[in-house]
Amino acid sequence: MATVAQLLAALENSNLLGPEQLARAKSVAAQNNDSQAIARILLREGLLTHWQAVQLLTGRKLFFVGKYKLMNLLGRGGMGSVFLGQHVTMNRRVALKIISRELCRNPAARERFLSEARAVASLDHPNIVQAYSVDNEGDQYYLVMEYVDGRDLQQIVDDDGPLDYSTAADAIRQAAEGLAHAHQRNMIHCDIKPSNLLVNNQGTVKILDMGLARLMSDSGQPGVSDAQTKGTVDYMAPEQGLGVRFDHRADIYALGCTFYFLLTGHPPFPEGTIPQRIIKHQTQQPQSILEQRPDTPRDLVKICRKMMAKEPDDRYASADEVARALAQWKPSQPILKRAVPLDAAESAPGDRPAEQIDALAEIAAMDFNLDGPRTRAPSGRARSTKGKKSSGRQQMLLIGAAIFGVVLLLIGTVVAVVALREKIAREDAAASVSIDEAAKAAKDKAAEIYLEKRWGKQPQPAAAPPKNAPAKTK
Repeated sequence: MATVAQLLAALENSNLLGPEQLARAKSVAAQNNDSQAIARILLREGLLTHWQAVQLLTGRKLFFVGKYKLMNLLGRGGMGSVFLGQHVTMNRRVALKIISRELCRNPAARERFLSEARAVASLDHPNIVQAYSVDNEGDQYYLVMEYVDGRDLQQIVDDDGPLDYSTAADAIRQAAEGLAHAHQRNMIHCDIKPSNLLVNNQGTVKILDMGLARLMSDSGQPGVSDAQTKGTVDYMAPEQGLGVRFDHRADIYALGCTFYFLLTGHPPFPEGTIPQRIIKHQTQQPQSILEQRPDTPRDLVKICRKMMAKEPDDRYASADEVARALAQWKPSQPILKRAVPLDAAESAPGDRPAEQIDALAEIAAMDFNLDGPRTRAPSGRARSTKGKKSSGRQQMLLIGAAIFGVVLLLIGTVVAVVALREKIAREDAAASVSIDEAAKAAKDKAAEIYLEKRWGKQPQPAAAPPKNAPAKTK
């Protein structure tokens, strides 16, 4: 463990902290005489990561590789170590696979790694961890890859237990689609296993560690031998364990073993030494999934068995076939209604009302004259003597005419509705007057009948003579 003075010296030489942050570290150190306590305070304040603090306490001073600052150790493998890195300028997080110096010092091995790394960087699929570039700093070579924030399938099963059937099937389907992309480019992964299948926070499976991948021959024939690559014993295909030449179907076997692990919580042959497990993959059948999970859908069991067939010819011929076989367990996705481009909308008249089609057909038949005299071509398409009018202007004309027609239709409809309402109002008023007059006449008649019954028939008053009539003489 470093002393306080050594810790401050390592901090200053590491360039991990800016001037203000370094001043804060010195202020903390002035109040503490324990280097571990100082490291814990800097960790709590977010100035250091846990891995950086441990490395500083053990005397490490170098935390930069090229343009990237090392933030954490993600894992180790036969080819080197994988770190979480952060681009100094862009603050983008990446995964840095730093290749061991022993491998890079061998010219043949270094050249093979570089050629294969370039091929891996050419892969572009949502289910494969993207490799951005290959670079070096002196004799130290490293591969810059996409950083996936999530857990691998090994961690998920270790933490939560075997997966439910649909989740396991969908994870294998996604991995198969990624492998199909690599196989189409004559690349074999050679080390498919649960810890090399990452699941991000959106549930997308991404294949990790294409560093062991090997290129097949240009014809796609088997071109890899055990002398050139090593896999993981618990998931290694029989032909790969024998050291004979193998092809992409070895990845399908390893993916089947991974499927077995997701459903049962352990690899097909979990017991025995490494040679014993290799022999079991070649000569024995694993315990049936149905014995461990009797309610497992039979179709899934059949798919897993076929993927793990001992003979390559008895397996699925391609990873695409595996993905199609598992497609029925793919979770349903919400159907998003996308905007239809204008050109596509105009070429699909089946979705339009018949009236609109007729109107557009009539408008299209008009002979618009914008660029000069027009003549009708033999094909029925109007042509201009000054040149063919652009399709964009024709579209604008059609749209404008259609809008104008709709506006006229709306105006006519409004006028008709207003006139109809006025007519109904007049008829209601006339009907009201007729009803009042009828009621008054009925009332007068009733009064006359009442008086006649009560007093007898009353004499009717003489009619008044006309105003201009001559006076009568005796």
